[in-house]
Amino acid sequence: MTGVDWWQLPGAAPLHATRRTPELRTEGARVAIVAQALGTPLMPWQRYVADVAGELNPDGSYRWPVVVVSVPRQSGKTTLMRAVGTDRALSRDGTGVFYTAQTGKDARERWQDLVAAIKESPLAPLATVRRAAGSERVVFANGSMFRCFAPVAKSLHGYTPPLVMLDEAFAHDQRAGDDLMGAIGPAQVTIPHRQLWIVSTMGTAESTFLHGWIDAGRAGAPDVALFEWAAGPEVADIYDPQVWPTFHPAMVPGPTGRPLVTADAIASEAARLPRSEFERAYGNRRTRTASHLIPPEVWDALGAGQPGHPEQSQPTDPQAVVFAWDVMEDRSAYALVATWHDGHQLQAKVAKSDRGTAGLTDAVLQLHAAGWRRFAAAEDGPAREVTDELRRLVPGIDITTPNGRQLADAWGFTMRRITDRTLTHDGSEAFATAAANIATRPVGDTSAPSRRNSAGDVTPMLGLLVSSWVLDHGIPDAGLQYRFAG
Repeated sequence: MTGVDWWQLPGAAPLHATRRTPELRTEGARVAIVAQALGTPLMPWQRYVADVAGELNPDGSYRWPVVVVSVPRQSGKTTLMRAVGTDRALSRDGTGVFYTAQTGKDARERWQDLVAAIKESPLAPLATVRRAAGSERVVFANGSMFRCFAPVAKSLHGYTPPLVMLDEAFAHDQRAGDDLMGAIGPAQVTIPHRQLWIVSTMGTAESTFLHGWIDAGRAGAPDVALFEWAAGPEVADIYDPQVWPTFHPAMVPGPTGRPLVTADAIASEAARLPRSEFERAYGNRRTRTASHLIPPEVWDALGAGQPGHPEQSQPTDPQAVVFAWDVMEDRSAYALVATWHDGHQLQAKVAKSDRGTAGLTDAVLQLHAAGWRRFAAAEDGPAREVTDELRRLVPGIDITTPNGRQLADAWGFTMRRITDRTLTHDGSEAFATAAANIATRPVGDTSAPSRRNSAGDVTPMLGLLVSSWVLDHGIPDAGLQYRFAG
């Protein structure tokens, strides 16, 4: 099994964990007392994180200015943050603790949970709750406060918070994360005992802010403490209940004798969630998107060079290959895809993909100049702009434009090829991301791919559908109304 080999506490071993420095004193024991008072005694994994994150240098500053915690859902990460934040407020007069989550609404809801826990605890006489919209806070008798804020940069203007906690950080893309860091850094720079907590389950391809911090912790960044519990690569079947206790840290008996989360509870979630979301949420694995119509392991197995799928060799006959392009509705990306037959296998290759649209017309012109003659694109949407331009530039160019119903048929044919393993693709990341992103919309009594409903760039997959349909069906009857709604 993967995981650190020195773990001796009850429960699953972490994949990565910063080790305790025994010679440094820590606030971990005090956090455990506060957690007990709040009605959420610390589990072994939580206590370990509290001990390491609470390590103090001789000058009183924190050994780890940045604490990154990534655990599966229902592990107790938010209750740990609640205990740490409350302890920090109680132990340092006039301390500001700032907490946020995916959205301001989520942050307020979890702050309300803190309020309820404090009101029902021995700490109630020490706290006053203020609920004014936009400045919700718990104010303690020593002048400290624990408040929530919306995850936008302006929320921290004018404050100097020693402790900032970002919960469910997977929801922030790089730009949003950079904006937050641009506000947190200056707000904390003059505070010697500052600390930033970044806490979350793993994210999708959009979660580059969170994953960048996790990668920094894995690489041993000097000021970053990392704690990561997740299903390791040896876990082949994420749905096997026998493997869940090997990586989910809350499946260990607590003070009540029962674990925080049971196998039955996880099994219920496994039946409810799409595979990729279950892997992300409960396996704590990075996924390309939140929901996969095409499981990534199925798509990856169809790549050239995988068992049963030899390396590709593109034919030289200009009539044997169809090149098709597609453009995202917002013109943020395009792809140019080639398909051809090799025996019973449909071969697919991303000839070119890029952000924006610049370069697509020139790429098709270069193919035409090189002797390739069969081209295709969906009739409507931004792809039509390229089609119209090419027809003006090259009168008589062969560009076929299938309609929505025909693309629905192509979707069905492609899914059957995936199931039958009669599709081989080039193994590119562009194809893999598009396969993960793609979603559908109803077309009569069937379905077709939808740019609008999809999670991100799907142009390589749409190029595959268009080109494969033309490859299999030739040029449609000229009397048809060609339309592929986005």
